[in-house]
This record gives sequence, structure tokens and C-alpha cells, in this order.
Amino acid sequence: MNISAFFKKNWIHFAILGFFLITMYAYFNVQFQGYGLQQHDVKQFKGMSNEIAYFREVAGEEPLWTNSMFGGMPAAQISVIYKGNIFKDIVTGFMNLFPSPAGIFLLHLLGFYILGLCLRRKPPIAAFGAFAFAFASYEIVILQAGHNSKAMAVAFTPAVLGAFIMAFRRNWKWGAALSALFMTFELAMNHLQVTYYLAFVLFFVGVFFLVEAIQKKEFKQFGITSAAVISGYLIAIMVNYGNISLTNSYAKHTIRGGNDLTMDANGDELVKGTAGLDKDYITNWSYGVDESFTLVSPYVKGSHSAQISNTAFAEMVKNSSRSRAEKKEILEAPFPLYFGDQPFTSGPVYLGVLVMFLSLLGLFLLND
Repeated sequence: MNISAFFKKNWIHFAILGFFLITMYAYFNVQFQGYGLQQHDVKQFKGMSNEIAYFREVAGEEPLWTNSMFGGMPAAQISVIYKGNIFKDIVTGFMNLFPSPAGIFLLHLLGFYILGLCLRRKPPIAAFGAFAFAFASYEIVILQAGHNSKAMAVAFTPAVLGAFIMAFRRNWKWGAALSALFMTFELAMNHLQVTYYLAFVLFFVGVFFLVEAIQKKEFKQFGITSAAVISGYLIAIMVNYGNISLTNSYAKHTIRGGNDLTMDANGDELVKGTAGLDKDYITNWSYGVDESFTLVSPYVKGSHSAQISNTAFAEMVKNSSRSRAEKKEILEAPFPLYFGDQPFTSGPVYLGVLVMFLSLLGLFLLND
């Protein structure tokens, strides 16, 4: 291969990759100066996994139990290392080179850029989409919270989707292979909730291609492509089978699984064997209808769950003619910025009014 010709042909991709790196270093400049982001869930994880890590180091074995949480519990979703998964090792190596949160941000850019290329968009357009995806407020919010595995799983979803579409639209061999590759990385991130949502997207996009195949009477090609994609996903599952199977076994004994109790803490009778969580619990952080408008206007429901602190307002209350008791009541009353239905939030899910406008415009102006 002529290296000079290769770079001449693909210079735009290297230029965009360089721009991604420059943006990452600029936006997370403080991190590269030696400071760290105070991520709540990461601090919790370090405390929960300390005993497990110590036993692993001293005994040289992988513990599946810890005594430091709730009087003892399985280590399945705290810290278990599944040896032999090179895909997990590759991501670990990447994160050692570009530590969190900067590295996760870069994964978002790369994942969506791959989607753009699979859709045969021009590289600058694909890069624009990558920035819109990586800078969506929710992605920054979950980094702040320390939901690293969730953020990394989200970062791989565009690449899985892009290769999936590529398989049905352009090249079924390369598309199926790449979609299986990215799905293997996706599952290795161990956030099956995100993968579950991705499965819905893949299913409905697949239905679209099925309808298209029926209209064009291309049943054979659709069947071959579908078989190749599904086979690839099964291989991805087998590569990550250790984690998936242990998680499945563990889930049956959690609040998400069956219930062997006959009464609750209040003495009320329960139906033995009840499975799953009630609707109120699982929809605690659901947006509903009105809060969904934060996609285009971030402050529809205020902002994040913080209290208003305004020196001028406090001085105005102190200098008013109200009684001392009234002043105290006003100054100590909570004035949260957020007034939505969720218990609390670190910020709104804002995609950007420009991105939403361009999306709607595309529905009418683009042929496909």
C-alpha cells in the first residue's frame, strides 16, 4: 500500500480526528492540569469495591462476594473482572490513554462520526453531528454524576446503528461484521439498560428495511443480511456471556426479580412470587409530556436541583419591614431551580434547538 496515497485520500478523516482531540483537550483542559472531576457514583464505587479489590490483589483470585455492602452481597454488579475479553481490554487501554471524563467524551465523538460515515454523509457533516451528540447536555450531566459505564455504552450505540444500516443499504458483509464488532464493545460496557433501548431502535429500523424489501421484492437479500447481522450479534453475546449470564442470575434475587416475602415492613400482605418493580418506581425519572420540551428549551422546568442563592435577594429581605420570624422563614425556605416531577436532577436533557430545527427541516427537504 502506498502510504502517501493513503493519507492523501483520507486526510480529511485525520484532520477531523485532530480537531476532536483539540476540542477534547480544550474542553477538559482542567483535567489535563491534574484536577479530577468529583463524580458521586465513582466515589461510591470505590468504597463498595475496596474490599473486592484488596482480596483480588492479596489472594490472586476473583471474588464473587463482598461483606462490606448490606451485610454481604454478590459482587456481580460492583466489581468483577472477566478475563479473556479483549474488547473490554481494548477499551480499558483507550481509557488509560484518555482518562475519564475526557476519554468518554472522545468516544462519543468517534461513535457518532462512524454513524455519519456509514450513512455516507460528508465528513464535515458527520463531524457536526458528532459534536451535537457529544455536547448534548444529558451526556455531560451523566459524566458529572459518574455514570461512566452508561456514558460509554451510549457512545457505542451510534456506531452499532450506523453499521446496521450500512449492512442493509450498501454492503451486507462489512455492515454485519462492523455492527457485530461495535455490538461486542457495546455489551462489554456492561450497561444492559442502554443496550435494551438500542435493541428497540434496531428493531424498528429493521422493520423499515423489511417493508422496503417487500416493496422491492428483495426477500433473499433481506434474509441473508438479517441472518448475518443476527449471527454477528449472537457472537457478541457469547463474547460477553460471562457478564450477561452472571447479571441475569443475580437480577432474579434483587428487587427487580421475584419476591419471596409474604408481607412488607408495615405488616401488609404481599403476593408471594411477585416479580419486577412497580410502575411508580420504574418511572421515577421519566419525563412525561411537558418536561420533554427541554429537548428544545432547557429551562422549561427550571434547571438542576439546586437552591437559589442570591445575595441581593437576601439583603432585600433583611432590610424589609417584616418581622424577624418572617424574615427567617423566607430566607430558610427552599427555592429550588428545578420544579419538574423527577425526585431530583443534575440538569435538563437539552439536544439543542438548532439540532431539532435541522432535524425537522430534514424530514421535509431530504429525499431519504
